[in-house]
This record gives sequence, structure tokens and C-alpha cells, in this order.
Amino acid sequence: MPGWPLQKHQMKPPPPPPSKGEFKGPPEHTPDRKQWFFYNLMTTVEYAKTFMFFNKLSSQDKLILTRYVTLACMNLHVSYTSMEKKFDVPINPDGSTSPFRDGEHYTAMVMSVAPLLRCQIRNVEYLLLKAICLCNPAVPDLSSHAQEVISTERELYANALFDHCLRNRPDGPGHFAQLIQIIDVLERQQRMQKDLHLLHVVPRLQNLPKEYVIRVIEDIMDG
Repeated sequence: MPGWPLQKHQMKPPPPPPSKGEFKGPPEHTPDRKQWFFYNLMTTVEYAKTFMFFNKLSSQDKLILTRYVTLACMNLHVSYTSMEKKFDVPINPDGSTSPFRDGEHYTAMVMSVAPLLRCQIRNVEYLLLKAICLCNPAVPDLSSHAQEVISTERELYANALFDHCLRNRPDGPGHFAQLIQIIDVLERQQRMQKDLHLLHVVPRLQNLPKEYVIRVIEDIMDG
């Protein structure tokens, strides 16, 4: 798109939190606005494919893993980049926020920003934490081979993060524990988002032609 990336002064201020129980639904589709949720999900899937261990998994294990971890990794990415721009809510590159305007969606949207702000996460810590989030051997239905490969990979990134915290933070072990706890927040966040998708979005899709349904989104939100 022309004029990208936007400069900071071009960013729109985030809207105020919605009133509790308020639900206006998403805005009307506009062809000149990027569908950031879709693009962020696709970029996260491509991110997973760049890891060497990913090529050691079967096609079925690749599908199972990406369906489960993509949303959490995407949330971490969006929250971190928003925090870098000094926002306390997730902000898209054009300054827009979540298209939904109800209290539940707002809570699900912002819940992963606060812990990043609280521990003042740095770039290297974010990159390693995102890799740890991707390498989740506890994903249901993974084969034993995939669990072993992913466990080995996660241990490498966890050790690297722990060593980095020891070298660069006054309370290295405590800071490492804070960072790892963020993964629990991301797990709760993605579960809430999937439940809200099932409650608010799926009923609307049932009345649309099949070609209007974005299969990638539905696969991930159903995972």
C-alpha cells in the first residue's frame, strides 16, 4: 500500500474502552483497509515454517501445531509491537484497533499487553519467548515423535532466555519466571478469543456464501 509504513504522528489514537455489555459488532467492510487479523495470522504461520525443526514434523503434526499456537504467537507479536509504539492496547500499523466494540472483546484484546509492560520486556526476550510459545509439546494430539522434537527445541530457547536474563537483569531468575508466566496469559487469551469467535462470528458466517468464509481463520479459531 502507498505511504507505508505509517509514521508515529499518523497513528490514530485508540478508542476508549467500551461500556460493559455494549456490542456494536464489526464495522462495514471497506476495500481500502487491510484485514489485519487475517494478515497477522498468515504471517505467523509463515514464521513457524522458518524453523528447522518444523521440517522434521509430519504434515499432520504441522497442522495440529500451527492451529493451536498461531493465535498465541500472533497476540504476543501484536502486543509487543504496540508496546514499542507506547500504546497500552494492541494497535495495527494503520492505527486501528479491534473492529469489535464490546467489553468481552476488549478484555480479550488487551490482556497480553499489561504483562509485557509490567516486566518491560526487551527485544531479545520477546524473540526467545515467542519461539518458546511456538514450541509447545503439550499441544493435544501431537505424535510422540513431534512431542520429542518440539520439547528439545523448546529447551534450547528456554535455556537461552534464562542465560540472557542472568546476564542482563538484576533479578535474572525472577525475571525469567515473569516472562514464562506470560505464556499462561497468552493461552487464556487465545481460549477467550476462540470462545468469542464461536459466540459472535460463527452464527453470522452461517448466513454467508461459502466463498466469503476465510478458511485459514476458521481452521485456527476452531483449533
